[in-house]
Parts: sequence; structure tokens; C-alpha cells
Amino acid sequence: MSRTFAIGALALLGCTGELRFDDAAVASMDAAAPPGADAGAIDASERDGGPPPPLDAGACAGGLAAGFTSSPIRGLGASDGVHAAATPSGLVVATSGGGVTLTWVGLDGASAGTATVDGNRAWGVAADGSGAAGVLVDRGSDELWLVVVEPGGAERFAHRLLGGVPHDVTENEWFGTGIRAGRVTWTGSQWATYHTVQRLWNDGVAHYGDTLRFFDASGAPAGGGWGWGCSHSMEVRIVQGASGIGPLCVSDCFPGKGVYFSHRTELFEDPSGDCRGRVDTRLGGIAPVAGGFLAAFSTPHGRASRDVALVRVGDDRSVSAPVWVTDAAGDDADVHLAAFAGGALVGWTAGGADRLARVDAAGVLVEGPVDLPAGLARASDFVPLPGGAVAWVTTMGSSLAIAHLRVCE
Repeated sequence: MSRTFAIGALALLGCTGELRFDDAAVASMDAAAPPGADAGAIDASERDGGPPPPLDAGACAGGLAAGFTSSPIRGLGASDGVHAAATPSGLVVATSGGGVTLTWVGLDGASAGTATVDGNRAWGVAADGSGAAGVLVDRGSDELWLVVVEPGGAERFAHRLLGGVPHDVTENEWFGTGIRAGRVTWTGSQWATYHTVQRLWNDGVAHYGDTLRFFDASGAPAGGGWGWGCSHSMEVRIVQGASGIGPLCVSDCFPGKGVYFSHRTELFEDPSGDCRGRVDTRLGGIAPVAGGFLAAFSTPHGRASRDVALVRVGDDRSVSAPVWVTDAAGDDADVHLAAFAGGALVGWTAGGADRLARVDAAGVLVEGPVDLPAGLARASDFVPLPGGAVAWVTTMGSSLAIAHLRVCE
């Protein structure tokens, strides 16, 4: 059976807490922005400052199977909603449960320190060149914060992004409980946060959208981004590429139904979107490639079952036709993607198997798929490492482990 987003008849949550929906209201509030209003050239401040030192020993021989290893993270138990980011010496892992914990680890799973962050759940984590971790956490009933913690555990800053405001005041914003998604990345000079937002509009309705914001290394707002993007944004991903920032959403309503890059460029249309919190397509990830980005998702739309697709979007906003990575019977899900070996590594689950494949910058299959014990069903996003490898954190029994794939030609 295809997996769908469904939040009943949800699109709006008023200050009284009742779920309401008004198509006319959404149409008036979600009017399209003028062409080019916020999808133009990438600002120089969003560009990467260069790669940190490599973590890896370099290329090896033998293909995907030869390059795969996994190591338990010592002392770290299983967690729902695990997130990870590359640091100069390994990974920082954000886990939730009785608060939010940041754990710095080497690729061998050895812990290099922990820090506890006030919050209910982590929604994404990134790391700057020093290894400091920026984590999105929700607090209380309606707040979302960006907290940056040094590798030694000291808090650099904590900035409230949303919430802590009355819900009956027009233009107030908060982290609504009906639709929640978020990610954060480090651009090389700034923190970029991409997440859902609920805002009370002047029609008296609290609509859901998404927002992209930038902050400098000390936590000061840096401008850029947008205040209102995909609506309703059911999932988000974000990555930094050579040409700038790459935000990806899947929406059930505005500016259309389907997958969107930078909230205006349609990559895939999915008419299952009902403007009430349901759309069949699920995001996998987004990876920078030469001349643009490669986006991955799974969908049953137009297919005999749920399949995995890749779409390339150019720096000029050109969009390729979907490249279907799978077409066999049965649903393919739990899609992951990261830059790898001049193209990308894509992973997914098929039945009880975890599959990995290497594709080129256009999404065309280069190697695989091969079945490996990758633990993709409850894994973090794929994390590209400075030396060209890819890592992710996954659940292995009752504990967490680092899965690591080197480039092996």
C-alpha cells in the first residue's frame, strides 16, 4: 500500500485549536509572487567557503560492496528522528528522547563528547568548519529554535525562530503542531534554516507554509531567503552546493501539488495533493552536482507501485524529466541521496532489503543497485564527507551505528 501524508481535513489551525479549511482563503493568501521575485541569482554570501580537510583515506577498488562498512556508536542507544552532520573529525549526531543530545563521534563510532540541548525533539543538525553543531529544536508547545553548540559543549548562541507569541494576533508566527518539518545547513559562512511555519493571516485563518532564513556565525539574522514558500510544505530538505543553496519541498497545494526546488521551480507534479495535508510523494534528498542539483523522491503517481525517481535541476532552473531508478513490483521507500564520486549515491528500501546505487550527475545509473545492510528504514539523511565518502546514522538493534561508504571504483 502506498504511504501518504494525511492530517484529516487539515490545512488550518486557528487560535482556538480547531481544524478548519477554506479553499478560497488559501487561494487568496497563497497568491503567486511576481516572476523572479525570489528565485533569482544566488547571493555571493550564500556560496561555500571551501571544503574542510578530508576525513577519508581516498579512493579504493571493488565497487559499492567493497566500500561499505558500519560501526556501532558506543554508548548511544536507538532514537527516533536521528540527524547527523559532517565535522572535520567525523560526525555530530542529534538524538531525541528526554531532551535533545548532541554527540560528536569519529567514523569508527568512538565518542568525542556530548552536549544536552533544551528541547523536545531535533529537526535537523549541521556543523561548521570548527565542528560546532547547529541544531533545530522545538521547545514548549509552539517554539522552534536554532541552537549552536561548540564541540566542547559550550553554547555559542540560541535563537528563537518561531513561537512564544499569541496565536490570535495577525501576522504572528509559530511552529504549528499539525505540519512540522525542518532542516538546517551550514553554507560556509552562514547557518541556513528551512522549516515549516504557521502564520495567522488577515483573513483570520492560520495557514501553513515554509520559510528559509539565514544567520551569521554569531547568530545575527543575515537577510535573504523568504518568509512564505511552499504551502503546505509536508517535507523539506536543504543542501549547500557550489552555486548556492538548494532547498527542496513537497507540497499538497501551493504553488502547486508536487516537488518544488526553491519553492517556485516544479520538479514533479503529484495531483494526489488535496490542500488538506495529504500528498503521496515522499522526499528522499537533494545533492549538488556539476551545474546544479539532483533531487530524489518516491511516488506511486503514474506508476504501478511506489518507485524512486531522480530529477536534475540546473543552475538556470532547467528541469530534466524524471529518471526512474526502480520499476519492479512492490513499493520502494525510505529514499536517501548525497553527492558521491562526481554524481550521487542513492539508497532505498525494497521489501526487506536495503539497496544502494551510484548514479551520474544526470541521475543515470552507473553501478548497482546492490543489497547491503544499510539500515535505511530509520536512518538519518545521507551525509557527504569532505573526502568524497558518504555516511549516515542508523539503528542497529537497540543501538545506533555509523554506516560509511567509501568511493571504490
